[in-house]
Amino acid sequence: MITAVVPMKPLKEAKRRLSGVFDDPARQQLATLMLGEVLACLVKAPDIDKVLVLSADESIREIAAVHGCSFLREPSPRGLDCAIALAADILARNGARSMLFMPGDVPLVSTGEIAAVAQVADAAAVVLVPSHDREGTNAMLMSPPGVISPAFGAGSFERHVSAAKVAGSAVAVVESPGLSFDIDTAADLPRLAAARSGDSRYDFVSDCLKSLAGEAV
Repeated sequence: MITAVVPMKPLKEAKRRLSGVFDDPARQQLATLMLGEVLACLVKAPDIDKVLVLSADESIREIAAVHGCSFLREPSPRGLDCAIALAADILARNGARSMLFMPGDVPLVSTGEIAAVAQVADAAAVVLVPSHDREGTNAMLMSPPGVISPAFGAGSFERHVSAAKVAGSAVAVVESPGLSFDIDTAADLPRLAAARSGDSRYDFVSDCLKSLAGEAV
């Protein structure tokens, strides 16, 4: 059984690196939209038995419920490593075979990409999807949950590969264009706007980019 875990910062703190581009309501709107995209793909993915959203923000419970996902209230926001370790401990104690960490800011992910990661679970105890710059880890499947300790942040991909080798665990790397693309800075927005052209929910992103281009002239 694979349980997908999606940790989320409180919405008021999400995507702070975009605060120079979006006002707070727009920034929170983007974070909510992206989370919804990720959850919608996860619930449709084969081999994913359960989707758990972990957050200290109670308002995210409603977003999880809309997509048929479970919600776990984090006592306080203590960072990504602590959130993943908490989820892994709970799942391990409840007999989960595997845990898939997924971020909530990879809106271009597809159900097929998630399925491709899940299908490697039988061959490797640790399955990693690197970020597009290969600095970060955009997905991590652990069998059993907690087989290695999470060490996210810059350089996390290599740290996780090394941790798996030290633990004597087989590790597999899955290249995944959509899943590797997370939205962190303004430089990431043009690709998102192009990919979601025609989707009115993202019009505010395109409008913002046009405004910034106008200011630069």
